Amino acid sequence: MEAIRQKVKIPKNREILIKVPQHIPENGTAEVIILMNKETKQSKLDKLKDAMQDSHFLNDLNEISEDFKAIDIA
Repeated sequence: MEAIRQKVKIPKNREILIKVPQHIPENGTAEVIILMNKETKQSKLDKLKDAMQDSHFLNDLNEISEDFKAIDIA
C-alpha cells in the first residue's frame, strides 16, 4: 500500500480534483479519505503561546539546546 498526501482547499462547489501520479496503474483501485483539519492558524499560534508558559516544554527545550551546544561550537 502506498499513501499519497495532497492538501487542498475546499472550493465553493465542494468538488476536489485529485491528481494521480503517473506510476499508479490505470484502472487501479484507490481509497480516498477526506480528513478535515479544524485547527485554524490562530489556534495554532495560541497553542505556541501557551507552550511558552509550560514548564515541561521549556525544560525539554533547554535540554535540547544543551545537547546541541557542542555541535553549534564546531
